[in-house]
Amino acid sequence: MEEPKRFLRIGVSLGIQALIITILVVVVLSVWRRICGGAVLDCLIADNRALSLPNFLALASIRPLLFTPVSLTYVVGAQNFGIWLGAISSAVGATLSSLLLYMSARAISEHVIKGWLRRNFPNAHKLIKAQHIKIILLLRLFPLLYFDLCSLLFGLLFFRRWQFIAITFICSFIEALLVGWLVMSDLLLWQKVITTLGVTFAMWLAVLVYVVVADFIFSRRVSLFKQVVASYREVIDELHENNEIVIRKGFSSDKPPILLLYGFFSSRSCLATLERMLTNRGHDVICFNLGGLFGAFFTESIISSAETVDKKLKLLFEQHDLQRINIVAHSKGGLVALWWLLKMGGSKYCSKLITMATPFCGSRLTYIGIATPFALYWHDLWQMRPNSYLLRQLRDCSLPDALQMHCVYSIQDAVTRGRGGVFTPKAGKVSEVPMHHVKHLEFLFRHDVGDVVSVLLGQD
Repeated sequence: MEEPKRFLRIGVSLGIQALIITILVVVVLSVWRRICGGAVLDCLIADNRALSLPNFLALASIRPLLFTPVSLTYVVGAQNFGIWLGAISSAVGATLSSLLLYMSARAISEHVIKGWLRRNFPNAHKLIKAQHIKIILLLRLFPLLYFDLCSLLFGLLFFRRWQFIAITFICSFIEALLVGWLVMSDLLLWQKVITTLGVTFAMWLAVLVYVVVADFIFSRRVSLFKQVVASYREVIDELHENNEIVIRKGFSSDKPPILLLYGFFSSRSCLATLERMLTNRGHDVICFNLGGLFGAFFTESIISSAETVDKKLKLLFEQHDLQRINIVAHSKGGLVALWWLLKMGGSKYCSKLITMATPFCGSRLTYIGIATPFALYWHDLWQMRPNSYLLRQLRDCSLPDALQMHCVYSIQDAVTRGRGGVFTPKAGKVSEVPMHHVKHLEFLFRHDVGDVVSVLLGQD
């Protein structure tokens, strides 16, 4: 079966998403009807005092799974238990529910996001580590930010757990106390809404002023403002980075230069450490932006990316009178390199290909992306799914005798597990290089990986 065409991919993706949403809606409504005896609205907004404290805490803890806003638990808590007990119980429930989302997101971040952020946006990573308490406090109190989305964000960006729990409880208690007081008041609905927003904004502005003043007086060397500005500039520079070829130094005549290719949703910045390691070991390094989301994050089709590589390298060969090149590629970049070598005649210009954590057998994580709206735009998610048409086409190819291919892989790699990172051609020899202590993104910055790659590049 061939690679699904664009309209077929869109139809499949929309069908999967519609099925998931339908199942979730049915489950949520069934749970609430069972809880409320068929009267869902009565359970949520009526003053019926129908819930016991243990049941309320249990419901508040799993609230995100029922797609229920946290503000409704504040209302239900106040109606069932009064202002003060309702605020305390609501804050406990909100903290437990946010911890559920936080830990789930943190489990993903441990393997993917944390290393990606450190490699692509080092200033933003430093900002989070140094200013996490201030950031959590400001985001928790800002009234227009979705509570559960912030919880996921704190987990994905690896904010510290105990500070996250403490600040979430305090902010939730304050908000629940305010909501409880307004629920019990005789104000009209529009007056309650305006009062809630006004008081919350006032508290947020007061905290913001305090943070700014304290930051200016006590923390000039690790200023929140300065780190935010540095992170902003880093993001803007990344998004506006041009597509020119970057050559770290002039070419030497005794060995071919090294082209570095990065992986899915990464940017050229993630290669900085690897570039430096190889340059310090005497190699001539080349890299360029592969395009994608915002022109910076690599989400282009593997085939179109190989065409981009072909155009840029042919121009480079003409300008610098080069005859051969070596390639070091991470993750998806290895598939781009291999397609250029085997399907576009690039092997005439390449002596060695070293791949690191490249999903030659596909990655099951792509199914998560296919079940989201991203699959409507990112063709590479379909190309990197297990047993895709593109991967089968590559496996049906034979490696030229003149091309040396080394596949570096690891059983600790959560994206490309074990021997899934080893290419198996129809004919030809591939060298396997196991490094089982290395995780997926660690291939980009570990010095022992740089040593191994340098040795492989130096072999005849």
